Amino acid sequence: MKDIVNFSKPLRDIVLSLKKFLGDFYKIDKNIIASHIFDNQTIHVKTNGSKTELKYSYFDNNEWVNYGAIIKTLSLGDMCTNKEFSTKPTLEQKFNTQLNENFYEKLREVYNANKNLLKGEGAIETFGQLLKSFKKGSKKFRKLMQKKFHKTKINDLRQLNTTCTKFYINPKSLSDGNIATYFNLWTFSTLSNEIKTFIFKMTSNCLGVGSRVAHFNPNIDPSCTFCRKKRILPAPLETFEHLFFCPITNEIITKFFSENINEQYSHSLYFFGKNGDSRQNTIATLVIFSLLKYILWTKKLRTKLPTYENTMDELRYNLDILFKTNKNLEKIILGGDLFRQQGRS
Repeated sequence: MKDIVNFSKPLRDIVLSLKKFLGDFYKIDKNIIASHIFDNQTIHVKTNGSKTELKYSYFDNNEWVNYGAIIKTLSLGDMCTNKEFSTKPTLEQKFNTQLNENFYEKLREVYNANKNLLKGEGAIETFGQLLKSFKKGSKKFRKLMQKKFHKTKINDLRQLNTTCTKFYINPKSLSDGNIATYFNLWTFSTLSNEIKTFIFKMTSNCLGVGSRVAHFNPNIDPSCTFCRKKRILPAPLETFEHLFFCPITNEIITKFFSENINEQYSHSLYFFGKNGDSRQNTIATLVIFSLLKYILWTKKLRTKLPTYENTMDELRYNLDILFKTNKNLEKIILGGDLFRQQGRS
């Protein structure tokens, strides 16, 4: 991967995303023991008193010629015996070759800079084993992303400029629970595949709004679907921030809040749930508001003008289906203090 700078941008983005994923995967349990030290974002070396990623240039040309095959497949587990750095004769016997002193000391430096990573518990799994374990569907992958990675990503998630956060919300003011639940809601098995797909695309800023689709297909009208249907002309450009907050949808949203919610309407509540609330209440509010946005989105796809009445009918229908499969969620929503009594029928 040393020539990644020469890759096309799409391919470079894929490679960098994979490297970032692997960096997190290697931190789980004892996976680091079996992972290669080279081209691994988790492995660092000390250079001029500071830690940097182990790069190609760390080893000189002669070392690459003589030990290149060893470097590319070497793991921290290969370098230690009983969690201590192996002696030079032990490594020479293991690699079936003689090691010069300088190369041996470099391996020691790598090991010492990363030996704290060997404190993990649990089973060892290589990335190849992970890929082979996938069956049809992505349930295991979603579970891995949700339960093993998102805890280390809170600070990263706060920096994301999705359409939801960039235009309306400062994610730095939100609790860890709200941030994590918002970005992982699409993994909840209770929701249908269609709703999960919508939530994933919404939080990932890849919904096919008119302005985005028209960028690739000039025959598509980029103006707002609802404004055109309502004869609000000239219809504004259909961007994410306009579609979910245009005069038609905004009227429905504000009326829904005024008649059903015991909180003043805000963009933050609408997208992230009640800040600092319990995880159960956060999930409940996010499910309700995500269903509302999903219904508006399906009407946009069908080019049907939404009204408050038909939107509420579809919301009640979707909630009925959801409550049949998740009684606990029904208890949280109907038993909480966020929704007014008359809004629960």
